[in-house]
Amino acid sequence: MEILQSIVLDFARDTVPITVFAKQYDQHTRYINITPLNNGASYTIDTGVTARLQMTKPDGTTVINDVVIANNVIKAELTAQALTAAGLAVAEIGLYKGNELLSSQLFYINVVKSAYDEDAMKSSDEYGTLINATNAANEAATAATTAAENANTAASVANTAAGQANTAATAANNAAEDAESAATAVTNAANNANGAVSTAYSAAGRAEAAATAANNAASAANTAAEGAANVDISAEQTATGATITVTDREGTETEIHIDTLTAINSWNDIRNAVRLGLGAKLFPPGYEFEVVCPNRNFTIPFVVRGHDTILPKNSKLTHAMILESKYVYGHNGAAYNGVQFDAPEALYYAESGLVVGTFHFNWNMGNGLSIGDYQFTLSSGVPPRGQIVINTNAQTVTTYASVNETTPIESNVPLSQGTDGTDLGTTGSGNLNHVYRILWGNNNYAQSAARQLINSEAEAGSVWAPSCVFDRPPTWLTSLEGFAHPLDPAFLEVVETAAIPCRTSGGFEAPSIDGTQFTLNTTYTLYDKFFLLSRPEIFGDWDSASIKDGTQLEYYVGLTNSERIHRDKNGSARHCFLRSPNPGNANVVRCLNSDGNLNNYYAGSSYGVAPACIIA
Repeated sequence: MEILQSIVLDFARDTVPITVFAKQYDQHTRYINITPLNNGASYTIDTGVTARLQMTKPDGTTVINDVVIANNVIKAELTAQALTAAGLAVAEIGLYKGNELLSSQLFYINVVKSAYDEDAMKSSDEYGTLINATNAANEAATAATTAAENANTAASVANTAAGQANTAATAANNAAEDAESAATAVTNAANNANGAVSTAYSAAGRAEAAATAANNAASAANTAAEGAANVDISAEQTATGATITVTDREGTETEIHIDTLTAINSWNDIRNAVRLGLGAKLFPPGYEFEVVCPNRNFTIPFVVRGHDTILPKNSKLTHAMILESKYVYGHNGAAYNGVQFDAPEALYYAESGLVVGTFHFNWNMGNGLSIGDYQFTLSSGVPPRGQIVINTNAQTVTTYASVNETTPIESNVPLSQGTDGTDLGTTGSGNLNHVYRILWGNNNYAQSAARQLINSEAEAGSVWAPSCVFDRPPTWLTSLEGFAHPLDPAFLEVVETAAIPCRTSGGFEAPSIDGTQFTLNTTYTLYDKFFLLSRPEIFGDWDSASIKDGTQLEYYVGLTNSERIHRDKNGSARHCFLRSPNPGNANVVRCLNSDGNLNNYYAGSSYGVAPACIIA
């Protein structure tokens, strides 16, 4: 009986984790055929290479066994000892040649618990590779001992014969101490014994032959196990796997470290490893996770971008692993959805309401309209906390009863130049918004619609709420669900609220509805589970070195433009919003361009977002 499972393992990169099925206590029946790859391409194994299965069982004990290479395919047996402990075992293939070692990506062996086995063996370490070497050494050592005994017998005969010559006798007696010195001594004795009997020469020849045999056997023993006769073998579990130590008879130590992810079976296990400070060792920058979306036919891959540079809100947690979605946001599994960072905002916030009548205001910038005074007449009043929205192309205004209302009170009210009626003030002051934000939206990340989208677990239509008194609904209000809505609850549970450094613009800021005030050109901290990366976190520099909204993540250090590109899941390069504003104005957001360069786009535009988070 033989169950043969075939997999491919890459020796140049990590791919989606591979899991092999096995049953507890099975023996002499389960095998794995492994095809080696080099960065996704075929990899030819050199001649003279020895392959080993290196495995850590769910109970922490270790297996190291030689496996077979035939026709460039590695065949590994899952031995009885390898399958004694039920659970998820972590394994890799090591290729050895001389002092060279090449290890494959990790794969997993799901050892399913057996219903019953009264003869089940106890789980322990299994070092088949070292046992084979030791056995070979022992056999060679036995041969060496036999040869040495023959050499001693021959030396004894030589000593008896050399006793007929006084000078030769002393030399021969000394030679009898070991095979090699016996051969040399007998030869000297024969040369010095002028007329020593031919028996001595014969004995010397026999001793010499025996000594040669002993030397050859000893050499074979050394070659077989590099001094493994009387070896001492020990294994020590470490934070990242197991260290095997071999001490030969001369006291020389050799260590082999197997790097494995022991007992990492759930998101909670991953969080525990990070909290213990093992995240950087187990999950280096570039490591990928697949996050399941239950009841959906898709997963969302996340990539490790760094460790400990963005920390949790909870100051008692000292380690954090930073993840970023591999692909830009795709609603409900779609390849791509453009996300409006923030909608163009209202002209006026009617804090105390407006009665029926004529009103005018001063437009103080030459964008959208010419600089000057403009007036309009309302036939219906605006209640307190209502809004007036302007259409500069049509030169009309529309009124709304509140900041989140989408049904107007009056639409397309004509706008004309003039100063009749009540003066509302000048744009950018009081209850009149800044021209840039009226035309192109708000670049303060704290008040952005994109921030709400990526943090929401709500269904489409329930994601957005106004964040400042000038806010208006984004274009995606009724079409996009919250980014977190479909994610695995087990994953969401380990996503920790992060302390996110942000900065304000240098153009204009307005208070949030919750009362938060913002000062121009300063930093502030947000506390969110999901966030967009900042300019410095990707590019490593700031718009101002004195106003820092983050530091570069390890993954992005030294990357070229093409290596920074963010894509959708179909592989198309996309513009991707960052959380950093362009501080020279109030409406432009820093963006990772589709060619990997730094760029800027209006907040009212719709481009990609790649949500990030921390596990801590």
